[in-house]
Amino acid sequence: MTTYTNVLRLAKPATGELNWGTTVNDGVMNLVDDALSGRVVDMTSGAVTLSPVDGGTDTGARSAILLLTGTPAGASTLTCPNQIKCYTIQNECGQTVTVGTAVATTTVAIPDGGSASVLCDGSDNFYFAETYITGTLAATAGNIDGVTIGATTTAAATVSNFETTGSITEAVYAMGAGVDLDPANGTIQTKSLSANVVFTESLASGQSMVLQLTGGASYTVTWPTVTWVSAAGNITPTLSGSDVIIFWKISTTLYASYAGNFI
Repeated sequence: MTTYTNVLRLAKPATGELNWGTTVNDGVMNLVDDALSGRVVDMTSGAVTLSPVDGGTDTGARSAILLLTGTPAGASTLTCPNQIKCYTIQNECGQTVTVGTAVATTTVAIPDGGSASVLCDGSDNFYFAETYITGTLAATAGNIDGVTIGATTTAAATVSNFETTGSITEAVYAMGAGVDLDPANGTIQTKSLSANVVFTESLASGQSMVLQLTGGASYTVTWPTVTWVSAAGNITPTLSGSDVIIFWKISTTLYASYAGNFI
């Protein structure tokens, strides 16, 4: 009597069983090929369950790679078997897809355009094994360095020995009528003066930012409490009209350095 493996549900024909060759070809070899390759999964319904099939082709439960396509109307769910298994998933269905088991103690969310390797631990928990993201990742129900990250919540976290390749793009922010020096708006900020101004600051210890200021020679500029760093010591610079100033904070002390005139 044919039995089946626990995870991939491959056929295990008994010794002397009739049609042994057919059983091995259809129930083992073809399915191993499926397991090692990929499967397209249509997510149009918005809720898809990958169910294992004994010795036969399934909807992707045993496949190592899943390509999510279709046109679901909203955020969708992909339910996988509760078996210790890793999937590499590419999401191209236009919506965020949450991956888990039927009980779904812990799930992972993969945004549209994102791809990730995810791992089921066999106890109804899914985790990111290794993540490669294209576009924007919305972090949900996760944490970095013990800091919980929500769908619309940002929080500071410590990442040790961070290494990246290529460039890092900083946010550029036009202050407009604003007067608060706050790196949360962008670490490169611009402001063009049309009247006297009194700046405030909201830097936290360890933060820094660059201010590109136009019109400083024509109007009175009042800075927040700051220690100026220059060859001449703690001396407030004379603005020329097109100036670049770098700010940073250590503990509770705000420091600044005049970089120069950009025209």
